[in-house]
Amino acid sequence: MQVTQEELQQCQAVLHIEMEDADLERYLDRAHRRVVQRLTVPGFRRGKAPRSIVERLVGRDVLLEEALELMLPEVTVKAVEEQGLEMAAPPRVEVVTREPMAFRATVPLPPEVTLGDYREVRVAPEAIEVDEERVAETLEDIRRETTPWEPVDRPVSMGDQLVMDLRGSTEGRELLNQRNFGYIVSEEPSPVPGFGAALEGIEQGETREFTLPFPDDYRDPDLAGKPCDFVVEAKEIKGRELPELDDEFAHGVGQGYDSLEALREDVRGRIRASLEAEAHSRYEEQVLEEVLATAEIELAPLLVQRETERLEQELRDRVQSLVRGPLGVDEYMSLLGKSAEEVQEELRPRAEMRLRRSALLNSVAEAEGCEASDEDVRSEIDGMIQEAGPRGREVRRHFADAAHREMVARSLRTRQALHRLVAIARGEEARQQETPDAEETAPTGEESTT
Repeated sequence: MQVTQEELQQCQAVLHIEMEDADLERYLDRAHRRVVQRLTVPGFRRGKAPRSIVERLVGRDVLLEEALELMLPEVTVKAVEEQGLEMAAPPRVEVVTREPMAFRATVPLPPEVTLGDYREVRVAPEAIEVDEERVAETLEDIRRETTPWEPVDRPVSMGDQLVMDLRGSTEGRELLNQRNFGYIVSEEPSPVPGFGAALEGIEQGETREFTLPFPDDYRDPDLAGKPCDFVVEAKEIKGRELPELDDEFAHGVGQGYDSLEALREDVRGRIRASLEAEAHSRYEEQVLEEVLATAEIELAPLLVQRETERLEQELRDRVQSLVRGPLGVDEYMSLLGKSAEEVQEELRPRAEMRLRRSALLNSVAEAEGCEASDEDVRSEIDGMIQEAGPRGREVRRHFADAAHREMVARSLRTRQALHRLVAIARGEEARQQETPDAEETAPTGEESTT
């Protein structure tokens, strides 16, 4: 095997690989051993026909295609190792000629990162204030959620629960057919805007028919803007008699509170904790943006393409989980309402940003000496096993592999790097460095008695 390398450009190496006849023959022999297992050759037991017979039967091109499946990944990895390169993602390999067998491998290399003066970055944290109106709304939600539904003998009003048989169709195509369907009558635009208002005043046993249009931006483009004919038969109407918001009510919430004020304070604290978590997440994002602005990062175009393809597969998996069934390419694109090129064009900026952030944090982790000990890795994996519940054994087996444990270690190092950047941006890291050690500043016993 002969390997030549073009000059590195855009964090990509291009390797020209030419196979020697002896190497190619070894792969053809391996291809023969695979192909012959799938053939029935008169006069030979399965798997025992010689290569010359198999080659006459199926043709040399079939053996060559089988050999390429084995050859391309193995030879490319070997060539990359010989050149002392590090692959950041699977390469792109193209067959150039078959006689002699030669191909071209484009190898994406790790991003090149030049860190700026990230230790000078400062970002002011946002002030957190708990809106008392939100506290009051949360208390109202608790009041509603803890009050049971009871049958009522009156027409439907907003806020009631209507148990109904529901049918819906568009242009003769049945879309809905549900019996004893429980629906909270509200102004929410579900299943279409105006549905809740159309139910107001309906009485138990009454059947009501009405037509409402799907929104122009409806998720299914085949239904967008079209009218839907609904038929509703009211089976039962339920309402809630909300209790007074007082100390007695607070006694019955959860494990019980001493007073309404104690319940209100707990709600206020939970809202504050939620706001602080959201603010911290935004703060991390802002710090990353500021630090990214100080750095220079070069990404291999093929690395960006591979990450874009990975994001597209994640999107496809999510869509498939929603429809609960296998999707062909055409069905998938129809659901998205976009071409494959449009989907990739939309995902590419996200892929690039994800790679830039990862490269930045890896470089900061190296610069700051962030490390993940074996104990840190074990603790992280134990936490994942505990969270997995019944799947805990499966998770444990997964992380028994050294490569997967190294992935956890890398994740911990980048998490440490982000925490370090946040501390620097708050000015806390600088203060820690400026503060002398406690042992140096504490008076000795002799000094303290003078």
